[in-house]
Amino acid sequence: MACGASFALVPIVIARSTENFLLGFRRTRWKLDQRVTIANGGSWIYPFHLPKSGWLGIRCNSDALVSVEITSGPDLARMTTDLSWKPEEVRRNIRNASVFYRAAHDGNWVIVIRNDTLQPANVQVKVSEYLGAWS
Repeated sequence: MACGASFALVPIVIARSTENFLLGFRRTRWKLDQRVTIANGGSWIYPFHLPKSGWLGIRCNSDALVSVEITSGPDLARMTTDLSWKPEEVRRNIRNASVFYRAAHDGNWVIVIRNDTLQPANVQVKVSEYLGAWS
């Protein structure tokens, strides 16, 4: 019984250490570290490539409520044509967020930050990635 429980905890411990590596307070090298201003009702898009089992971490600090979404390239095309679409990972109506995502398949992904408020939003975006050797 105890042996089974210890094997079940290993993936949780590995995921938590990966999240700390991605967005830890001592992190100084970012893939992207940028401050953007998003107009009311507008969005900001950042495309990137992530291999299977690659980890992505996003830290977003804003002065207004924004939505942070990670989606694939084809889903982004559906979003721009107002068809139904479902992002892979989403945080809605937040000021400060940390988003972690592990890619289920190799491909091109897009980070979308949307401002649905009536005022412009100043957003500090930091992106980090971790590519595991066993992917």
